[in-house]
Amino acid sequence: MKKIGGVLLVLLSLVAFTYGSAEAKSIEKICVVNMQKILNDYKEAENVNAALQSDKDELQKKLDEEQDALKKKKDKLEEKASKANEADKKKMGDELNKELTKLQTNFQKYSEDLRNKQAEAFKELEAKILAAITTVSTEEGADLVLEKGVVFIGGNDITDQVLDKLNAGASKSTKKAKNK
Repeated sequence: MKKIGGVLLVLLSLVAFTYGSAEAKSIEKICVVNMQKILNDYKEAENVNAALQSDKDELQKKLDEEQDALKKKKDKLEEKASKANEADKKKMGDELNKELTKLQTNFQKYSEDLRNKQAEAFKELEAKILAAITTVSTEEGADLVLEKGVVFIGGNDITDQVLDKLNAGASKSTKKAKNK
């Protein structure tokens, strides 16, 4: 009885495998894309990175200014504290702690704002890159596109074609922006 069940199971597996193989489209052409090269050489990605770096520098400048102001306030309070009574010292300490908490809150807010800007910018870039990869792979008649880093041998590298398409689009959008 166990043998019949085992044979039946093997036959069902073979039928399912054969049926599945007949229905599946064969992969005839595989293309590869070097995403790191695209991110490094895509002009719009460079512009986005520069804009994000500028935003980061601006936020860092704000934080540095706030930190310097807090340090000056701390120095003044320490000078006053040497001549103050215990109640005034406690009040000054509480005031300084409030300012420090405010600085930490601002730092967290600025960091979150920057992360949100980065996420939105990279989401837009990702959509454009994926659209270009889809277009080029369709033109090439590719059945499958993989990251070049996971393919050791073979695959038609379409990275340069994708970059050409992306950078041509970036040039058009840059010209439109300049004309406005």
